[in-house]
Amino acid sequence: MSLRSYLEALAPVLCAAGGGAGAHLLWQTSSLTAAGAVLGAAAGVVLLSPGTSRFEPMGDRDAAPPPVPRVVGLQDLLDTLPDASLLVSADRTIRHANAQAVELFGLPEAAGLPVSTIRVRRLLDQISEAVQEQAASTLEFSITRAGDTHLLGHIRPVGETGDVLIVIADRTLERKSAETHRDFVANASHELKTPLAAVSGIIETLLGHAKNDPAATERFLDLLSKQTERMTRLIQDLLSLNRVELNARVLPDEPVELTGVLSEVVDTLRSIADVWDVELATAMPETPVRALADRDEIGQLFRNLIDNAIKYGGKGSTVEIALKVDVLDGAEIAKISVRDQGPGIEREHLPRLTERFYRINVKHSRETGGTGLGLAICKHIANRHRGRLEVRSQLGEGSQFTLIIPTIVEDILVDSGDT
Repeated sequence: MSLRSYLEALAPVLCAAGGGAGAHLLWQTSSLTAAGAVLGAAAGVVLLSPGTSRFEPMGDRDAAPPPVPRVVGLQDLLDTLPDASLLVSADRTIRHANAQAVELFGLPEAAGLPVSTIRVRRLLDQISEAVQEQAASTLEFSITRAGDTHLLGHIRPVGETGDVLIVIADRTLERKSAETHRDFVANASHELKTPLAAVSGIIETLLGHAKNDPAATERFLDLLSKQTERMTRLIQDLLSLNRVELNARVLPDEPVELTGVLSEVVDTLRSIADVWDVELATAMPETPVRALADRDEIGQLFRNLIDNAIKYGGKGSTVEIALKVDVLDGAEIAKISVRDQGPGIEREHLPRLTERFYRINVKHSRETGGTGLGLAICKHIANRHRGRLEVRSQLGEGSQFTLIIPTIVEDILVDSGDT
């Protein structure tokens, strides 16, 4: 209980005692003494009643008034929006622009500038229409200064003030994703259409004039087998790419011994290397090198890189396969490199090598059974394993593809249950 509460409770008693004692000393009669006590009690109640007390705590007198909350305005709301946003007044002056809008249009300080400063004619026309006719609209446009951008602007009048609110969403990634999907479907359809047309023609020939020609039948059946294998490889690569993309955000959590996987892949490809008259030379550490990986995917990556090196290295050449441990930014990493002695790759092709269906030499790729998806699959697998794929090549000096992924130490293996 506070001091004020104690005083309010005891005041009538104290005042009654004081009043009674004073009356007794003055008049020495019991009736007047009782009257003095009653009057003292009444005075105590009046003096310390709520709102009339003279004994207010000092802290209450000095307490600051409660803060008045600031009213949130439209400009505050614009600053919180993730999209570029501007507020334009009826006289075509920018009242406010958030940081995203300032960056998008390259404005030094947007407030107070004429709206024509943004220099996007189609958008300015829509803003003028919104000011004059109080009409809402939506506009798709691009800004070449900001690169290959695809923007969607929402222009809305604000009440009856004549002000116009513009909110601009960046749809560049969505547009690129749609274009990539469209190109992928077109390329996949084209790649399947060619062998399907060949198969259809072969079957028609076998059922027609080559029906009773054993030599022609054998030759066409061999062609049929090759086209079927080509379609099978393409479908398998399409399924592999789809599977890798579906698991792109799921980090592998299985400890895998990389030297063992790489050795197994090399052994399985030696027969293909013999057909192409290519030697496979390996250099691996004697101690195990482990990483958190998907064993099947990492094996597929090794297989794609070595198979490409065999087929593009040239007859009588050597493919060098090396695995070594290094340190990058204080962390241990594994570098798996595959180097061929082929003709090399021109510089302008290097950034596009991992694109789907991208080929430097379409004819050679199809003759060697390539689908144009192998390196795209390798890139996605490397990304899923928190690594990257590096390519180095010079004309006349061959090419080297290197996978770099983080390794794991023994205490992680113990925690994961690997003994």
